[in-house]
Amino acid sequence: MAENERKFTLERTEKTVNYKNTPVLSLNINYPVFYAENESRKESEFVNKINKFYSIGAERFVSNAVSRYSSRAYADKSKNKNEKARVIMTSNVSYTDKNYVSVFVDFSSSGGGDAKNIRLSQLWSAEKSAVLSPKYVFDTGRRAKRYVKELIFKTALRNAANPSFCYRENFKSVIFRKFCFENFYFVPRGVAFFYDRGTLLSDGSTAVFVIPYEKLDGILKITRKAGYN
Repeated sequence: MAENERKFTLERTEKTVNYKNTPVLSLNINYPVFYAENESRKESEFVNKINKFYSIGAERFVSNAVSRYSSRAYADKSKNKNEKARVIMTSNVSYTDKNYVSVFVDFSSSGGGDAKNIRLSQLWSAEKSAVLSPKYVFDTGRRAKRYVKELIFKTALRNAANPSFCYRENFKSVIFRKFCFENFYFVPRGVAFFYDRGTLLSDGSTAVFVIPYEKLDGILKITRKAGYN
């Protein structure tokens, strides 16, 4: 752990949901729990707010999964004799320092009807005690947006030389059309921009492009704490 990383743990929950006395749904969930860096009121309020956000989010996820998938999973299991449907919420703390916390959360499901796989992300500011919208993080103007898309495309071209990256034939068009400043999170060496599962990669996985911080000079509005490498 870097010297100025925030301390946290991942709270984990596994649960089997029954419907008509039949186990039909398996829930696997984790979410971060952060610890205050000092005893100041502002720090405590920030940590309480971020912890409440993710704990309530996990509770809502469980409730929605049970109400949305249980009956469908039961019908599917009765018809096809399949195993229990699975619904998973996986949280990842991709970056922390004294002022910023970056988290992305993957939601996935299999069985039980209209399964979806999505990724959501949040960049928290301890100073503001709030999630920062892209306009506070980046220059989101037309020129800046095109510059970032071009950096992503150049990265994709390099990746395409590796057999493990199987992009769709029209990946350049998709990169430019589907880019959204909302879809980002910080990692130690840069900003990770991502595209929804199946949008770019033929295997249906999430496409992620890490652009080094130094290449975003003039685009990135905020400054990370000095000394973080």
